[in-house]
Amino acid sequence: MGVMKNRGARRVLKRGGRLKYKQGKSRFSRDGLPRRALFLAAAGLLSFSIFSDSFTMVPTVGAYDISSLEGVLLDAPIPAYASQLEFDQEAGSYTYNDGYSTGAGFDGQSSRPKFSAQFKGGLDENVVEITDSVNNVSVQFMPLFDVREPQKSDNRVVYPIVGQNATTVYTLYGSRIKEDIVLFDYHQDSLTYDYEISVPEGTELRVEGDGAIGVYGVNQLFLGNISTGTDSDRQLLEKAREDGEKNNLLFRIPAPFIVEPRNRQTETTARAWFSLPKGEGGNVLRIHADGLKDATYPLSIDPSVY
Repeated sequence: MGVMKNRGARRVLKRGGRLKYKQGKSRFSRDGLPRRALFLAAAGLLSFSIFSDSFTMVPTVGAYDISSLEGVLLDAPIPAYASQLEFDQEAGSYTYNDGYSTGAGFDGQSSRPKFSAQFKGGLDENVVEITDSVNNVSVQFMPLFDVREPQKSDNRVVYPIVGQNATTVYTLYGSRIKEDIVLFDYHQDSLTYDYEISVPEGTELRVEGDGAIGVYGVNQLFLGNISTGTDSDRQLLEKAREDGEKNNLLFRIPAPFIVEPRNRQTETTARAWFSLPKGEGGNVLRIHADGLKDATYPLSIDPSVY
């Protein structure tokens, strides 16, 4: 985000430089000295802009370096899963296990991941979309806090959090996605992170007794992309999804917890939990973290998403 602002600043500076130059040409056309001085000033201004860009990029690049967390908060990378995470140039997003389906020669003993995911970027669309191929449903998670563009790191996708010395790391495995909100240092004793969750028609979210979030739906026959021949069929399908009993557990989002460095010797009072506050126009998943003042850093708030 900071890089984009600086690019915009360079464009403004360049436009400003051309405007001043044209004005200067009409005013000082009889004297070459002021024109040369103007050129020198413009060159100095451009050099400062380039230097400023280089300087401000340093913390951005460093925010994506999570190598120091391996063996402390994160597991070692897995090359086999990293090979399934690719950048889609056309969509401008990272895709994991693209095109996976439980049909087409699926082997239950295969080591290939059993789901697919997409990690989008952009100022207004840092969306993580997970497709459960078994139940044929997709769920989207959009952070309601500012994050930077995603970058790949082995079998992980990293979204640094804007305004905090923190980052969000999604680690991809064969049958699950582990999310870590990593805090590199202390911010305050209590924190919350909100996500807007988009679920398909015919499904709903519930807080389970153990603190997990259950995604429940109607009968699997009414889920997924279903073609209807007539408007009457479409209306019947919509009614079945809306009014049908949602007692089919599709998958669970495990309850969050706090992970401190693995060499920590003492117990911690830090804890984390989910809630589902009412949001405008959609479901909001809120992650609470408390008791962070006496914790050891860096630490992870672990709200695994699948």
